[in-house]
Amino acid sequence: MPNTADFPENGLSHVVVSGGTPSEWLEMTTAEWQGRLKALSDGAAAGGAHWVTLLPHHGEDFDASEKVRFRDLLES
Repeated sequence: MPNTADFPENGLSHVVVSGGTPSEWLEMTTAEWQGRLKALSDGAAAGGAHWVTLLPHHGEDFDASEKVRFRDLLES
């Protein structure tokens, strides 16, 4: 956890974004994820945030094989 002395007292330190479903996430390509994550991190950084948490809005959780597919998608 970052040292709170590193952040302005009233500054933005964390952004939480919720969107899409796990199945929609699996439909995205690696390039689409890279673009999406860059846009989120750039936007959060512009507001002074140091952390971004991305969560699906709704839908069924990944099963075990989907978790592997998603991890592989992000790592490629």
